[in-house]
Amino acid sequence: GCIAEPMTYDIVVTKCVDFNVWIPNAFTPNDDGINKYFTIEGYGFDVNTFSMRIYDRWGELLYFTTDINKPWKGRNELTNVPYQQDVYVYLIYLTDIYGIVHEYSGSVTIIE
Repeated sequence: GCIAEPMTYDIVVTKCVDFNVWIPNAFTPNDDGINKYFTIEGYGFDVNTFSMRIYDRWGELLYFTTDINKPWKGRNELTNVPYQQDVYVYLIYLTDIYGIVHEYSGSVTIIE
C-alpha cells in the first residue's frame, strides 16, 4: 500500500579553508638574502599561541621561541656561530581560529 514519489534535493557543499600552514623543509642561512630563515607561513591561527623548538639529531634543544616574528637563523643564539649543514628536527605548536591546537613535527635541512 505504499506509493513511491520521486524527490529532488539541492545540496550545496561549501568548503572553507580558514586555516593553513606552510613549513619549509630546507633553508640557506648563507647571507645571500634568499631563504635565510626557518619560519612558518600561513593564516587562520593565533600568533599568540605559537611555539617552535629546533633540535639536533641527538635531541639537544638548539632554539626555542614563542614569537612568530623571530625565525630560526640557523645560528647558535649565544655565540652567533652558524650550525653546520645538517638535518634538524622541529616541533611547532599553534592554535587555529576555532581553538584547536595543532602540533607539527618534521625535519628541516640547513643547506650552505
